[in-house]
Amino acid sequence: MAKITTDGYSIAPTALISAAQAFTADWVDLGGEIDVGRMDTFSLCLEFDANDSLNMRVRLLTKTPKSTTLEYVPNLKPRSASVNAIADEYDELDVDTVDQNKQLFYRLRGCVQTVQVQIQAGTPGVSPGRVVTAYYMASR
Repeated sequence: MAKITTDGYSIAPTALISAAQAFTADWVDLGGEIDVGRMDTFSLCLEFDANDSLNMRVRLLTKTPKSTTLEYVPNLKPRSASVNAIADEYDELDVDTVDQNKQLFYRLRGCVQTVQVQIQAGTPGVSPGRVVTAYYMASR
């Protein structure tokens, strides 16, 4: 688990995984839980090896309080005043079967203690895609 820097206002770039992880048809954890210490912003830097996978997706779950096993899909994107439905929120790669490096940003608004990153592919393929490297950082 990452340590908050001595200034207490940021988490330095930290590796989330130590080996590549393949996409599956189900949502699976990418690395362990991350204590974000009520940071305001959270960022992921991901290297994708697409192989045959289509619709590679990444989502961020929250856990509050940390001692529980419940995970929540947060409402991280602005909603229209006329929208009442709650749907899974995730980021999906815009080009299938192409290796990509992406940086994703999330606004936590200082009200989240622990997050969990998950990945999933709409179609994993015969040779599933992988997250080759993953780093995260956060700041107040």
